[in-house]
Amino acid sequence: ARRTKKTWPVSFSQEELKKRLTPLQYRVTQDRETESAFTGEFTHHKDEGTYTCVVCGTRLFSSKSKFDSGS
Repeated sequence: ARRTKKTWPVSFSQEELKKRLTPLQYRVTQDRETESAFTGEFTHHKDEGTYTCVVCGTRLFSSKSKFDSGS
């Protein structure tokens, strides 16, 4: 299968993102890194609400649809 370049409706300069995001947020969202296992801010987060993209603010999913692993 051939990959095509994705275009996004919203774009931000790397300089703007470096100012606005924490170093970890920047590395995960822009450099394709990952958080260390079980260290994320939302690992044990149980509050109700809507999860949004830290970069552009797009609504991603509701806490009602979050997978319950039993942890």
